Amino acid sequence: MTHVDGMSRSPTLPSSQSRTVAENVLALTTNINDWVYQLQMSDKKLKHIFEVLNGNLQNEANEIKQIKADYVIENGRLFRKVSNMKRMVIPERVRWRITKACHDDLGHFGEEKTLQRLQRDFWFPRMRRYVKSYIQSCPECCYNKVKGGKAEGELHIEEVLPIPFRSINIDHMGPFPKSKKGNQYVFLIVCSFSKYTIIKPTRNTKTAPVITALREVMSIFGQPRRIVSDKGTAFTSKEFQQFVEYNGIQHVQTAVRTPRANGQAERINQTVLNALKCLVGDTKEWDTETTTIQWSINSQLNATTKFSPNDLIFNFSLRDVSYNRIIQAVGDEERENFDVRVIQQQAVANIQKQKEKWKARFDSRHSKPTQYKEGDLVVIDTVPQPTGESHKLDARYKGPYIVTKIIGNDRYLVEDLPDLSLKQRKYCGVMSTDHMKPWCYGDPSLEIEDKDESDDGSPRRDEESGEAELSTIKMSL
Repeated sequence: MTHVDGMSRSPTLPSSQSRTVAENVLALTTNINDWVYQLQMSDKKLKHIFEVLNGNLQNEANEIKQIKADYVIENGRLFRKVSNMKRMVIPERVRWRITKACHDDLGHFGEEKTLQRLQRDFWFPRMRRYVKSYIQSCPECCYNKVKGGKAEGELHIEEVLPIPFRSINIDHMGPFPKSKKGNQYVFLIVCSFSKYTIIKPTRNTKTAPVITALREVMSIFGQPRRIVSDKGTAFTSKEFQQFVEYNGIQHVQTAVRTPRANGQAERINQTVLNALKCLVGDTKEWDTETTTIQWSINSQLNATTKFSPNDLIFNFSLRDVSYNRIIQAVGDEERENFDVRVIQQQAVANIQKQKEKWKARFDSRHSKPTQYKEGDLVVIDTVPQPTGESHKLDARYKGPYIVTKIIGNDRYLVEDLPDLSLKQRKYCGVMSTDHMKPWCYGDPSLEIEDKDESDDGSPRRDEESGEAELSTIKMSL
């Protein structure tokens, strides 16, 4: 037997352009008997098995019988008997190198493919757990692979109170063709309870017109307790933050690229857009039709509440042009009396029932969100910018970022790592769990504990043992 520094490094292989990656992996098992022997003998647990098989130790009969049933020595190397096949036992110190060859060098395939490749020739305890941990710690997989299966998410239902304009949702639409009055956008205000909608044409999406519109609404309906918005610049500005703080209003910002969190306004957006397309003849006068659309939305039966927004706010029936003409023709005005408080309670029950249906449908199509703690490192998905070039090979995630605050409802505040940002402006954003995933952590060897193995290095006889894992998969050489 020839010894060439076998304890410090593996034999080097001659470079060859014609050798395939698979051949490089299989080459680990050829012409390196001495290297493998030395590594196996340097492992205390495997050395113990060697000595038992060679008859150098007189242990308990049951232990000797079990070791001889599970292991065999061929050509100076230790093999494990698995499903009538023999697999070379890999010492703990070289497991990472073997797994790297079967994962990194073969295209970064997933857990099952990597495991099957390993199981063709090698064995060590808890292979599945080790491979899973290794892939979770792989930076290339972390940045370039999206999470498989159902998207993460859970629909959170909040308490519904029969108080109009207690909570409002706001949003911008546009840009539209510039009207004669100079308007290009629409600012929407939607009452979360009654669905009463206010449509304000505006020239821009700056903070000043937003505050002006909100003050007009507050002069009629009073101050809301909560405002829900996306992260538009008008709503994240210092001026807007000062406005809500001065008025004692809770400002809830939706997570990045999570329109469902502001669904009240998003649904009205589509309704307004469709109505504008149908009503507008001259695109320069589209803003003159917004009052008609606003009246139509507020006077029609809402699918969720089963009442019109007008009926849930006013204690009398509002009249329109058609109603006035009927009165003129009949000569008498029929007065319909109703208690607005009664129908508000009915609307609350209808809303709650509809929300439960939405939650059941949404949750059935999504998986449970991952829970993060403050200080966790994460990566967030990227949005390709339209540069005219292909982004097919760009990384799917960027980071790492650090979770600095748990906001609730599967939302987290993430920021650049301290002192590591290469940009002048530090990133800080609210992200939902379906747009982020854990950063690749640590060393897979840390996942393997001594309690997973018995004293002789063999796995324990349970459903998670290495032998149980391997026996479930048909192997072939």
